[in-house]
Amino acid sequence: ILIEAWGAGGGGNYFGSGAGGGYASAHFGVNPGAVVTITVGNGGTNAGNANAGSGGTTTLALPDSLGANYTVYATGGQGAYFSGSLIFSPTGGSFTINPGYYNFKGEEGRNGASNEYFYVEKTAGVFIEIVKASKGGDAANSFNSGGLGCTYVPSVKTGQAASGLRPGGGGGGGALAAGTNGGYGGAGYVIIRY
Repeated sequence: ILIEAWGAGGGGNYFGSGAGGGYASAHFGVNPGAVVTITVGNGGTNAGNANAGSGGTTTLALPDSLGANYTVYATGGQGAYFSGSLIFSPTGGSFTINPGYYNFKGEEGRNGASNEYFYVEKTAGVFIEIVKASKGGDAANSFNSGGLGCTYVPSVKTGQAASGLRPGGGGGGGALAAGTNGGYGGAGYVIIRY
């Protein structure tokens, strides 16, 4: 069989976007009737002025045709977080297969990002803040799965940050001034081909 697994994406918050989930793919020889145990990671929760939830890990546990037991892990991306005056870019999910299995492909999810802040002179000596919220990190081995962030310009209606898409996209960033939370992380995903 060929298995593919994606970890879930992390959620976004007022300050930035969540990271995308990791990816693992491997071929296994299995015997008829073999049981594959699957756990699909949940997408990270979104937040406003708080830390967002990280995406859950997707796992597949199975015995191969020679009787060895393997577990495939595609870890979730980190949720956006904030610590005092420091804003961090969350890191993408990773991958592993235990015990040491070498016939596989893995890729890390894309990192989330901090929102960008711009100041524009509205009238002489009066400045306004514009927030360009960041796009969520794409899941590994996928494209455009990260949710789009909202944009805040004073006196202009803005939309809610988009949630990450399956498989495992990170949630888009929100905007504190607009009172919009970040997006939720996309759920993990599994494909088994035989």
